[in-house]
Amino acid sequence: YRSPLVAAWVLDDAAGVCESCGEPGYETDDGSLFLEVHHVVPLSIGGSDTVGNAVAVCETCHGKFHRWKHRVEFTEQLYQRVSRLIREEIAV
Repeated sequence: YRSPLVAAWVLDDAAGVCESCGEPGYETDDGSLFLEVHHVVPLSIGGSDTVGNAVAVCETCHGKFHRWKHRVEFTEQLYQRVSRLIREEIAV
């Protein structure tokens, strides 16, 4: 389950600007700027669906968080950039 309220809050707070690279999302047909919600600690491994674990990012950055060979360092930079993020400990 993903809370639509968390996604809405994160997207509203970002105001159309990627919280990773600082660039605006692309403009959609209705004039809004498109961003995706990324869970810093994935829900699939126990991350929380909270504003302290979610960011609004452009498609390029979103792909980098999931597939880029430097994604660990990229994620660390995100913690430095977005002050509301809370580091989560995941039990394995």
